[in-house]
Amino acid sequence: MLVLGTFDEYGNATVSIRVAGDSGSKNYPAIIDTGFSGFVALPLVEMIELGLSTQGAANVTLGDGSIISNLVSTGTVTLGTQVESGTILLDETSTDVLVGMAFLREFKMALILTNNAVVLYDEHETLDAVARFMGTSPPGQPNTTPSAN
Repeated sequence: MLVLGTFDEYGNATVSIRVAGDSGSKNYPAIIDTGFSGFVALPLVEMIELGLSTQGAANVTLGDGSIISNLVSTGTVTLGTQVESGTILLDETSTDVLVGMAFLREFKMALILTNNAVVLYDEHETLDAVARFMGTSPPGQPNTTPSAN
């Protein structure tokens, strides 16, 4: 599976996801946050429309080292045609929807970013491509000797 993302107006890599709870579902542009170890983070206000029920709270360490407490829920997330369930952080301090490293692992996706492309694709396809490349590479260290050209 290949999923193309985009960059938002702030330069964040984003991908389109659909989040479902007990009473509804909704599409979101989600920021791919590789510094977020979790599955999905949603603004707390989205919980009512989706019918997400809280299942306690979790302490979250932010990038600046501060620790906050967020409510947590379980929800279903769709990426392309694939559907997975996971823990959703409900953040009352943010309006951003985030997907993190647990999201990439759960969906078994590899992430490729260039200056103008955001691509998620099946990690098995990635591993196969790397294995093919490695099979054609000479053994040992790369040749760093400058060419005579």
